[in-house]
Amino acid sequence: MRNRLFCSIMTQQNPYSFDRSFLPNPCDALYQDDVEISKSPQIQELVQLAYDLEDRLSGDFNLDFLLFQIFDNSLAFVKTGLIMFKIKSLKLYSGISGTFKQFCQEKLGYSVWQVNRGIQAARVVMTLVAAGFDQVPKNEAQCRTLRSCCENEEELVLAWQSVVDNIEPHKITAKSIKAHLKPEQEKEPPRTEKIEVPHNLAETMYRYALSAKMSVVQLLYEIFQPSQNCDNWHMDKKIEQWQEDLEKLVTEQQKSTG
Repeated sequence: MRNRLFCSIMTQQNPYSFDRSFLPNPCDALYQDDVEISKSPQIQELVQLAYDLEDRLSGDFNLDFLLFQIFDNSLAFVKTGLIMFKIKSLKLYSGISGTFKQFCQEKLGYSVWQVNRGIQAARVVMTLVAAGFDQVPKNEAQCRTLRSCCENEEELVLAWQSVVDNIEPHKITAKSIKAHLKPEQEKEPPRTEKIEVPHNLAETMYRYALSAKMSVVQLLYEIFQPSQNCDNWHMDKKIEQWQEDLEKLVTEQQKSTG
């Protein structure tokens, strides 16, 4: 409960953060004493790849083949979309699940809208492939953004040509595609903003919100934007006390860190 309420309040450093100049080996976890690896064929194949890469020396690798594997793997979302379209259109899930939605949830672990987005992304990429492009969107989000900026397939092809002509490949993202194709659209202000607060202050806000049967957001509104015509005198006095307590906490924190 508390984690959900304070998901946007950072109270401790991310244990997985690291210096960008040094990247730890992704396979380090496989060498721990308490390793437990799933028997799932997909997981087993992944682990085998990791061990194969770990066991080879620099002279054992063919860079061209490694690059081919990277580019091939980057199109996995398209291949999945093509396969999912055939499963859906031919109702290959019949006899296994009552509906396609149930099949997606029970057998794939995805929501049906995620799968449908994947199918739509596959169509976007295949449209661009048919138009002669060798550079295509790198993920479903880029495909979705591109499709949302176009009315038909002809516009889609022209829009993508404009993207690859004007944006460097490593800078192509869903956000940069939208900014390039729809620069006239005003940016919407963020609905929320992350803030960092001391742990003791977060605990205090949670405790007061709980006692007042409010969410933390409602509590902050009451404190910092109190009603001009408060009919509840007791609540008004509570708000005044909370404001004083919060001010004391902030002052103490400033002294301890100053």
